[in-house]
Amino acid sequence: MTAVADLEAPPRDVVTPRRRRVAAPAPARLGSPAPWGRADLTGPGVLGAVGAVVVAVAWNGASREEVFREQIGWIVLAAAGFGVFALGGAWWILVGFRRTRQCRAQLRIDFANAFAEPLPGVDARPPDDVGGLVTGPGMRWAHRPDCLLVRDKAVRPLGPDEGDVLAPCAMCH
Repeated sequence: MTAVADLEAPPRDVVTPRRRRVAAPAPARLGSPAPWGRADLTGPGVLGAVGAVVVAVAWNGASREEVFREQIGWIVLAAAGFGVFALGGAWWILVGFRRTRQCRAQLRIDFANAFAEPLPGVDARPPDDVGGLVTGPGMRWAHRPDCLLVRDKAVRPLGPDEGDVLAPCAMCH
């Protein structure tokens, strides 16, 4: 018998308190609506441009040849250029998928932490002196500073004249 088999699992009817998960560091562009940044688009953009230029050069070369046998080399070059262009497009899509997966994972962790039961002895609500409500450019709601919807966004304290104009956020109030 192994040492692992000797260990007994806790009974299923025992309720253990849920622990808050610690998220990995959030990507710098978490609040950005586009999954691509300039650095993410440089490589795929260069590949796409090179592929398009190669196809254009091959098209021009093939159009100058009158005999089909002499056009075959240009056709092969155009096919290689199209392959480079398609590789750039695939790279662009994969960067977007990777970024979207990162944001979804961060959102899952944020929701799990937001709706998890508080740890024993820890107050679930922050103190009332968290600095009041905040808002930002283009926002229609007033948020608490620790609201998940304003994380990593440029916010400012709510002015005295804005308290009646902005409705309270349904998630953090």
